[in-house]
Amino acid sequence: MKRKKLAAGILSMTVALSVFAGCGNGGETGADAGTASGGENPVQSSETGGETDDGGAAKIEASDLEHADLTMLMVSPNPNEAELDKIAEKMSEITEEKFNVTLHLIAVTPADYANKMNMMLASGDTLDIFQGFSLYGQYVSQNYMMPIEDYEAYYQDALEVLGDRAAVSYNYGHRYGLPFMNLGGTGGDAWGIRKDVLEDAGVKIEDVVTWDDFADMMRKIKEAHPELTPMMGGGTEPAILVSGDMLTGQYPDTVGDFSLVRVWDPLNNQTVTDAFSAEGYKYACDKAWQWAQEGLIGYDEVSTPTELVKAGKCAIMHTINGPVAADELRAGTGYEMVIWAPQTEKCVVTTNNAWTWCVTDYCEYPEQALMVLNELYINADLANLLEWGIEGEHYQIVDAENGIVDFVEGQHMGNVTYYNYIKDNIPNCYLCYTGANETEGKWELYQKFHDEMTVASPYMGFILDQSPIQNEVAACTNIVNKYAVGLLSGQLDPSTEYDKFMQELKANGLDTIVEEAQAQLDAWVAENK
Repeated sequence: MKRKKLAAGILSMTVALSVFAGCGNGGETGADAGTASGGENPVQSSETGGETDDGGAAKIEASDLEHADLTMLMVSPNPNEAELDKIAEKMSEITEEKFNVTLHLIAVTPADYANKMNMMLASGDTLDIFQGFSLYGQYVSQNYMMPIEDYEAYYQDALEVLGDRAAVSYNYGHRYGLPFMNLGGTGGDAWGIRKDVLEDAGVKIEDVVTWDDFADMMRKIKEAHPELTPMMGGGTEPAILVSGDMLTGQYPDTVGDFSLVRVWDPLNNQTVTDAFSAEGYKYACDKAWQWAQEGLIGYDEVSTPTELVKAGKCAIMHTINGPVAADELRAGTGYEMVIWAPQTEKCVVTTNNAWTWCVTDYCEYPEQALMVLNELYINADLANLLEWGIEGEHYQIVDAENGIVDFVEGQHMGNVTYYNYIKDNIPNCYLCYTGANETEGKWELYQKFHDEMTVASPYMGFILDQSPIQNEVAACTNIVNKYAVGLLSGQLDPSTEYDKFMQELKANGLDTIVEEAQAQLDAWVAENK
């Protein structure tokens, strides 16, 4: 298929430095982000043409576009290919009219992401639009993502919606994608517990304050429900998943959304350390082993924690704290949930590119790919197709004035054929309907929660260039994959395996990674003072 060369506008703009978050993002949210309609796109509309507003390259009319088949990949815990095909067909009715694009949807689970994506990108399989997920930095270094700053004319609406958030994907002098509209910032680690099981165990959540209290709660749950393992990890997620320090309650800066290093107490400190030497990490490994020996936690290689709760195999799962966290967990598991959040300090808002939408470096129609992406930030019809599916088949509108929907009659979380409860894989979830069982006004609540529960890191916007240490990163990542889930799920005895873990990391260049991260961070701070 011959690529049609369209005029890509090279527009100059000043981009704000600080933006996004490991626990959330630091940009503004609110009505402007959530009330955009499915109206005409001022950049790509068939009724617009001629010069850009600032006198740049000419805009392209839809009637002039060559037909393009584009494939968009989503990260989803339970992909249903048949339903995705139906939804893609409906989305294509919009994208064909506007941009002469037939859209195809495919999905991978979080557990399969690394293996499948590496194979797809390395082999040049049919793929145009995707999220970098946990490998964003690696894929930037490997040139799997197309720099899109020269095509800025095609995603002006998205930039306007994103505001300061957009700067997070501008790395090493290039823009590599468009971040999703994060839910106003979040408040760090939390755990959801099935409400019915908690009541059966005779536990009041307000009495659970410390980790010892948490362990006592699991023991009472085990006694009341011996058929359950109280808490389980699954897939790539360990049973004990904490982004903060279990001992101190501190949250680190993840040094450009990089899993191997940390800056603890970033408001007062600039020293980079590895992510595994902290006493809090060792404490988590010890607790995992202890609790596993008591039968309080477990691990399933195949299923995600959400699926395990939904299947009735466990009652507790990790989540990210937020104003409607219980609603989101109920949507995923089908159970009423109670939230426990142990942190004593605010979550540190840092750079997070995991859910940035990117275009493959070999995409034949990058202009139209970016037109489609741009539309996803402003078109409520497209956003709701991604979240809720097809009206009348997957959901029904119960209150049109307030945008309230519910599953169609006879369907619920346990049997609905499509519902995308992961908002991170929707470019702008603020456009989406509110479920009948969700909290009214939840989008405003997200912003309030962000303001009260998060604090911006001074290193927001920093991204680690992994290219000088890519061999060490690859080797250490393999070692982390070998040990970390087992250590944090009670499958490996830390009295012997933790030291082996650290020795292998050190032997494969962990200290070199720390030194390079420190040098880059110091240089970034000096440049951005």
